[in-house]
Amino acid sequence: MAMIGRDREIDASIAALRNGSVLLVCGSAGMGKSTLAREVASSVAGAGSIVTLDPSQRSPRVSKKAAVTIVDGRDATPSRTKAAVENAVRAGSRVIVVSPAPLGLQGETIVTLGPLERNDAATLFRTLAADVVVKNEALEALVDKLEGIPLVIELAARRASVLGLAELARRLDDPVKALGKPLERALSSSFELLSEAERNALVSASVFEGTFTAESFEEVVGDIDLVEALLARSLLFRVLGPGSVRLGMLRVVRAFARTKLDDREVLRRHARHVLSRAESLASKTYGEGAETALDELEAIAPDVLAAMNATTEPQLVARSFLSLFDAILFREAIDLRDPRFDVAVEAADRTTNAALQTRSRVLRARARLEVGPPEGARADAEEAVAKATDANLAAEAKRTLGWAHIASGAPEEALVALDEALEAHALAGDVRGQADAFAASGLAHTFLGRRETGAQKLALARAIHVGQKDALRQRKVEDMIRLVGAEFDAPSYREALTASAEHHAKRGQRWREAIDLALLAHVESASGKETEAEALRVRARAAAIAAGVAIPEPPSPVTPKGWSVATEARFAIAPDGTHHDLARHGPLRRVLEALVEARMTSPGSAISADDVLLAGWPEEKMRHDAGMLRVYSIIRRLRGLGLAKELLTRDDGYLLDPAVSFARIS
Repeated sequence: MAMIGRDREIDASIAALRNGSVLLVCGSAGMGKSTLAREVASSVAGAGSIVTLDPSQRSPRVSKKAAVTIVDGRDATPSRTKAAVENAVRAGSRVIVVSPAPLGLQGETIVTLGPLERNDAATLFRTLAADVVVKNEALEALVDKLEGIPLVIELAARRASVLGLAELARRLDDPVKALGKPLERALSSSFELLSEAERNALVSASVFEGTFTAESFEEVVGDIDLVEALLARSLLFRVLGPGSVRLGMLRVVRAFARTKLDDREVLRRHARHVLSRAESLASKTYGEGAETALDELEAIAPDVLAAMNATTEPQLVARSFLSLFDAILFREAIDLRDPRFDVAVEAADRTTNAALQTRSRVLRARARLEVGPPEGARADAEEAVAKATDANLAAEAKRTLGWAHIASGAPEEALVALDEALEAHALAGDVRGQADAFAASGLAHTFLGRRETGAQKLALARAIHVGQKDALRQRKVEDMIRLVGAEFDAPSYREALTASAEHHAKRGQRWREAIDLALLAHVESASGKETEAEALRVRARAAAIAAGVAIPEPPSPVTPKGWSVATEARFAIAPDGTHHDLARHGPLRRVLEALVEARMTSPGSAISADDVLLAGWPEEKMRHDAGMLRVYSIIRRLRGLGLAKELLTRDDGYLLDPAVSFARIS
């Protein structure tokens, strides 16, 4: 059977051999080096003889009549292999050398065999597993685990006839155990040829779950020179990115090497290193360079999670998981239903660290917002608010609570929480927090039918991201802006939204799917395709119902009229007919009552900040700065009720616009 997926390497090898070079075929165990050597030798030798030498034997015989000599040095030391090659060259034979690594031979041409391309790997598996019914979906899941290694594919094809594809894929999580002695022997042979230092380095490097940098290798494993030795033997490989080089190890090599890892100090160094690196990157995931930091954070996420799983120290468990906060939310570094969200919360609760307890609940709430149910997200956010011990933590928790209220179909309650969060973020100078709160406020206002106000809030969020040069979040806010009717390029936006809706549906993120479909409905409506738009609205509502969330529809436009406020401001009716029950909102109700009373008795007159504080909290004594924070918060909450234009700020205080009608009702 002709080799599958090696045409390019075979052609290059034949050309080199015919040009008089010593051909060196390199690669890690199982890549098909010997098979390719025989294929090339057959093509070049013609009617001549082919002799294979094993330099690991004491006195391998060299034939002067051989047209092509294959020196199979897979199991031999470099010095023995070189000696055998020199003897074959002196005998006048063309020489093909099979070796794990380059030998530095004079006039050698090196052809290195790496993993097969994905399609070639699938074709090879189908060919070798001809007696097994192979469905495309099952093969897709299997191919990644085979890693394109011909020996692994061959052994897996044999197992498939006994286990079936699904069970085989499950067992390939531990490929060495799943595929048995033939694979273990091939790997052991390569391992035994390493020096002691190289063996120790390979075993220690197996602690890394994903790719890693040379700096990480130095800190966790040791001497950087050992990287070159392992690369030369294809036991490590390079991953080139924009301006960066990362190192990796095939899963099958890692699984074999890890069976020999018993150095707990290596595990401790790895855990310390990846946590430190992850927390450093987490501090850079907003602003200019955020996407670069997220790229690396996503790359090391498997190692952070492995370190989290390996420790029993509650604080390290919680810190490890929280270091991936943005990688989880923006790059889906972990499934949003993963039980480790609960593990992190439980671990945080076993510490006395309020920040860990608060933020672990915030992260779990954000995940639940994506996959439901919103009640769980709201409960987590409320617990986070209760556990927060400083203003900025409380603001983060309230901001999350605002998002949870939006998902639950309670935009009015969302605005109360978001206004409080905005105030605290502004005082702390937290621009990222302000931008997120503005974005959430924009959606809440939109869902209440206040598209203009919603657009203004979203424009503020976008402006902050632009100013901070955070392109990722800028794009997300621009998607939200389209929801409230801004201009867009309909064809390209339609295509992107359709793909996004399908992606979120497959991942079970039904709220995100509902938002995508609602945006698509807006695109179609703006293009004059109202029938298509209505069909999309129906699908959006269905997705929202499936997720257990609500996407409120804006009420129909009404003719503007004045405000109606009940005695003691027990409730208020906005010009658009929205009814606000304020009976349980004591400070809010009392301040509104004071403002309405001033408006009714002395139009155009302001009440001072001190008067607002006295009206809202008549019996409380507090520091001036704490009191002013409450004043700012209550004014923002009133504006969130719909008084954004009517509630004016003057140098001497606050007043309701005398040009707007206010009426008393019982």
